[in-house]
Amino acid sequence: MAARDYGGNLGTDISNSGFIISSTVVDAGLGSGVLAFALSSPTPNPTTERSLLSYAIPSRTHVRLSLFDAKGREVAVLFDGLREAGHYTTSIEAAGLRSGMYFAHMRAGDRKLSRRVVVVK
Repeated sequence: MAARDYGGNLGTDISNSGFIISSTVVDAGLGSGVLAFALSSPTPNPTTERSLLSYAIPSRTHVRLSLFDAKGREVAVLFDGLREAGHYTTSIEAAGLRSGMYFAHMRAGDRKLSRRVVVVK
């Protein structure tokens, strides 16, 4: 299954289960010159080894990207530091993780967003 959003972004899913296409504030301003606070769904998701996570911030701020397990324990820090306004991509290395559901959590200033990550082995 493939789906394209209003911004022209393409997402795909290969599975035998249902899925939901949803959006929070995912106008990352690609091509429009305007940035919004955004965190994409990781791709690919589910993942076996590595997944990419894109995010955007509209102004210079401290950003912390963490990965949490289903019990709420922080299992990895993906990035922790100061970022200028812009679009960024980081990777989630799943090779050392057990199969299961995780949550990528981004905190930038007083804003927070989370996305679900599924690891399969």
